[in-house]
Amino acid sequence: AVAQNTQRHLKRVFFAIPERSNPKNIRKNAGKQLFFYYFGGHSQQNPLKMLFTVLSGLITSGLLIPFGKYFRTKWCAVLILLPLSIFCYLLGYIPTVRSGNVAYEFYQWVPSLNINLDLKIDGLSLLFALLISGIGSLIFLYASAYLKGHQYLDRFYAYLCLFMASMLGIVLSNNILLMFIFW
Repeated sequence: AVAQNTQRHLKRVFFAIPERSNPKNIRKNAGKQLFFYYFGGHSQQNPLKMLFTVLSGLITSGLLIPFGKYFRTKWCAVLILLPLSIFCYLLGYIPTVRSGNVAYEFYQWVPSLNINLDLKIDGLSLLFALLISGIGSLIFLYASAYLKGHQYLDRFYAYLCLFMASMLGIVLSNNILLMFIFW
């Protein structure tokens, strides 16, 4: 109940979305709203997406430890999907940022000390996040061809995923403690 109230508050404050829609417009916009909910994916509809965007590099590098031997062959091209999907996800924030809005996402980390995981996407952070994920996808593509069959290719991809996750964390963090952790 608290999470739903927080989401409603965020929708009203940051995006000026009215709480109740006009019944005549519900049928017209139902398809658009459904598509936007599942594929447009901003943090207000699915609040874990921005956090997952930042932590996906950490998760992928952790998975490369036991399954790294499979990514030394043809499967290394699958890893290109990680920065490419982050890039495509972040492209969905362009209309929001262009209209002058800022997307916030926060999670209580240590509530007794009032320490939160605060993430923010504004114009500058979106620009740098798009640069990080776009250039990262090009590096993944180039490395899959250039380092094909290299003995330590899985380690290279793990370090690259960690680096990309830390850079995205620095760019999207909204408090100094979170920025220091990703640094």
